[in-house]
Amino acid sequence: MLFRSDSVLARLNAIKGVKHVEEFATKAGIIKTANAIEGVVVKGIGKDFNWDYFNRHMMQGHSIVIPDTGKTNDILISKLTAERLQLKLNDEVITYFIQQPPRARRFHICGIYETGLEEFDGKYIFCDLSHIRQLNDWTADQTGGYEIAVTDFNSLEKTGDAIYESIPPEMNSRTIKELYPQIFDWLGLQDVNRSEEHTSELQSQ
Repeated sequence: MLFRSDSVLARLNAIKGVKHVEEFATKAGIIKTANAIEGVVVKGIGKDFNWDYFNRHMMQGHSIVIPDTGKTNDILISKLTAERLQLKLNDEVITYFIQQPPRARRFHICGIYETGLEEFDGKYIFCDLSHIRQLNDWTADQTGGYEIAVTDFNSLEKTGDAIYESIPPEMNSRTIKELYPQIFDWLGLQDVNRSEEHTSELQSQ
């Protein structure tokens, strides 16, 4: 958990090669339907989320519209998760969150995406960051971390080093290659050149 810092955000946005910075937080959850159960990572996103990538991979529905006040119950799930749980667009789904005491939320499926990366699609659903804050008893200025997009994927390591050097000692940063090495191993075997936008995560130590 981090406290949102305007000075840190300013430093990050000033780094050459940084394209976009956005807040996020994740929480383990379990989706239970009448016929199946699935463990997921619920990723909370805010109004600053860049939807360009997901809009290109949206199979049905639309992205989450984050309100200025309050919160939305809309969620985005993958086609893979939808098929496993026999869910469809506009279904209502209950997600149980792993904490003491356990809590549950009823969500509405507003969109279904497919990136083609099973490691990612089989894990993540997306919701309003306000839900994660409420579940964790956080204030409005607390967040899980920052996700950073770069302008040039070929300069990922160089930009990643510059990010690491600019952040306070209580924070840590990892590139997408460090977060998901198995995906890049697979892509290497397939001889695919991947140039994605979301490339780095920043969180507390």
